[in-house]
Amino acid sequence: MIVQTTRFKAAVEDAGPSNLVSYYSQLRKSGVTNYYIGLTEAGQGAGGGTPWQFRDHYIENSPFFFLDRVKTPLLIIAGALDTTVPPEQGEEVFVGLRRLGTEVTYVEYADEGHVITKPANLIDYWTRIVSWFDTHLK
Repeated sequence: MIVQTTRFKAAVEDAGPSNLVSYYSQLRKSGVTNYYIGLTEAGQGAGGGTPWQFRDHYIENSPFFFLDRVKTPLLIIAGALDTTVPPEQGEEVFVGLRRLGTEVTYVEYADEGHVITKPANLIDYWTRIVSWFDTHLK
């Protein structure tokens, strides 16, 4: 959303794909399977086929390629063990926004997956989010 508008004063991104091209080609940690091809061709990515067939669709639906439009401070949160949306997706946005000079913070929970579940991490997670919005919405 923040690549399309400057209406928000702050945003949080939690475990979301940002680059359908790299998402398509990421292997699981085992190095054997690629769960993401199905998601990008026919699932939530709705690519309709491969990136070679529908290059424009993959790029147009990947926020990564529009980071130069972002003016909204962004907090990115990821679980290091996430096998649904690899943390590399958030890292790409972090590196891009930092390179572009946009305010961005990246938090990765080493012992969490797609959803933060451990009590201590949940406390930290919500404390960070509330603090982020408290800082930027005043």
